[in-house]
Amino acid sequence: MRTQVAKGPQSDRTQNSIRQVDNAIRITTEEKSRGLNIGMEEPVPSFVSLSLGSALFRAERYTEAELAYKAAIKADDKGGEAHNNLAALYLMQARYTDAMVEVKAAEKAGFRVNPELKDEIKNKMAQ
Repeated sequence: MRTQVAKGPQSDRTQNSIRQVDNAIRITTEEKSRGLNIGMEEPVPSFVSLSLGSALFRAERYTEAELAYKAAIKADDKGGEAHNNLAALYLMQARYTDAMVEVKAAEKAGFRVNPELKDEIKNKMAQ
């Protein structure tokens, strides 16, 4: 996953995603070396799925990105950024009603949604 994120366009957000993935790798390695149970039945932290979704989105692998964003929301249903990113993805797929549902979920979670995104979704819905 780190390699996938690193292959995308480099920005502060990408660098933050790489740091988050590196931190998850470090924690997993430390827990494994201490003999702690890190089995696959443990849920994946939401930030990992969110980072993966963003990398997949940039790679234009939208179906997989949607699944990753939904996994992030499942891990943390207050994940406003994942809802926001899903809204942008749905807008690109002309799924305007779904996009507006995700905008409302993002705002309910306390995430500040870009007003331009909301306006574009509303304009597309009105057409």
